[in-house]
This record gives sequence, structure tokens and C-alpha cells, in this order.
Amino acid sequence: MNTEPSAFRKLLLPAVALAALVPVTAAAYTLVINEDGNEVQCTTSGDVVFSGNQIRVNVASGCLSTEPTEPTEPPPEEPPEEEEPPPPSTGGDDPGTGLWKPQSHIYVFDRSRQSSDNHVPGCIPTEYQQCQWAQDSQYVSVKAGEVWSMRIPFSLDASGSYLSMPLARGEAGENSTLSRFDVAITKTPGAFNTSDSACRRTNVSTYSFSFKDAIAGAALWGGCPLDRNTMYYFNVRPAAGTESATRCGTNNNTHCRFRIINRFSTSNFSD
Repeated sequence: MNTEPSAFRKLLLPAVALAALVPVTAAAYTLVINEDGNEVQCTTSGDVVFSGNQIRVNVASGCLSTEPTEPTEPPPEEPPEEEEPPPPSTGGDDPGTGLWKPQSHIYVFDRSRQSSDNHVPGCIPTEYQQCQWAQDSQYVSVKAGEVWSMRIPFSLDASGSYLSMPLARGEAGENSTLSRFDVAITKTPGAFNTSDSACRRTNVSTYSFSFKDAIAGAALWGGCPLDRNTMYYFNVRPAAGTESATRCGTNNNTHCRFRIINRFSTSNFSD
């Protein structure tokens, strides 16, 4: 009888004073192994052989004791990443919303929907919280050579109505010497060549544009006439021929910023 078949598993138990080879034939035994309180039961097959201080048996697969495993803690949840504002779309036609750069120096943006003002450029494109002023930051200054254009999707249908939308100084920190701007209301972003003097001003630090419905208000004096259901742009740039045009935003002491006060109600816009 072969007492050491290759399928035998060697189980080391406390020494037993058995000097002779003693086979015990049985159909099956239940072999219970207890290791440091971890108990596993195995079913034997074939002969159980006592040999010296060893017991040799064949057992079914998968019954050998394994080290207990500690329960694993789930990995800590990572905080969600802050959403970055989408990058500006460039070139092509106006997408109608979001920050758009039709040319490298022209920034087109939406009017604020959460407040009455747009602070430029500190609030663009996120335009909401903690953006009105950051001390000694070039990022809240219009740069020399830049044009900032706010969309005005005009849809007013109110006979004889006058509206105003002022350009104003930023609330704090702007350089009084350099805060000089050219402004114009046109159908083209970045354009200042409108022939209607009611729709443009040069070298101003503050100015309140008045608007009128080009149809219903045609007989009314003054005001920049706007066609209904038409996209217009409120264009602002550092005033040509002034220090603003050459020095705005060139360092931390040359801040140039402004705000547009949106006095139009939601019903005045086509979106």
C-alpha cells in the first residue's frame, strides 16, 4: 500500500508517540483543525496513516486553514473637484452664451443673472461671488488693447419706453487716472464705428446709455435706438489716445476695471 500519495497534505500536529506505521482504512472521516481559534473542517478520503509523530490524510481541496483577514475600510471619499468654468470658445459665430472670443483681444460675455451688475473683468465668466475686487491682482484689470463686450439680446415691445444701462466705476481699487474708456452699442462685438452718436461715447469714466425701441420710440428724442429681437453688444475698451490704452493692467498698480449696471428687466431680453 502506498502510504505517501502525491495528493496527501501534510498536517503538523502536536507530537504523538506513535513509533510504527499504522494505516486506518475508512471511507471518510471529518477532520477538524483548530488554529488559534480559527476552526476548519475537512472531509478525508482514503486511508488515514499514523506515522511516528505525523498523521497523513487525503482531504478535499480548499479546507486548509488560512490567516484571518481584517475587514478593510472603504477608501475615504475624495472631495468633488471644483468645477472650472468652461474655456472660452474662439472664432466663428457667437454661440449666444458663455465667454466667447471672436478675436484674441475681444471678450464677449453674458450680463449677470444673479445681480444687477456685471463687474469687469473680475466677475467674468463666473460673474457671481467674491469676484468684485481682489487687491493687487492683475487678473481683475482690463488689459491695454482688450475690448470687453456684454451681450444685449434686445426684445423690448413697449411703446415709447426709455431704458438706461450705465457704465460705472468699479466699487473699489480701480485707478482713477487710468479709468478712461470708449463705449459703444453695436451689432458687432468689439466695434466702435457706429455713426449714431447716441450709441457711442469716447474717453469717459462713467456714462449712462439711454435706449429706445427703434420702432415705437422713433419719434422720441434721444436714446440709442435698438431693433427688437436683435443681438447687440455693449463694447468697452481703454480709451484710445489715453494712458489707459497703454498702461491698463500692465502691473499691480495699474488696475482698470468697470461695471455695467443692468437696469433692463428680464422681459426686455430675448433669452
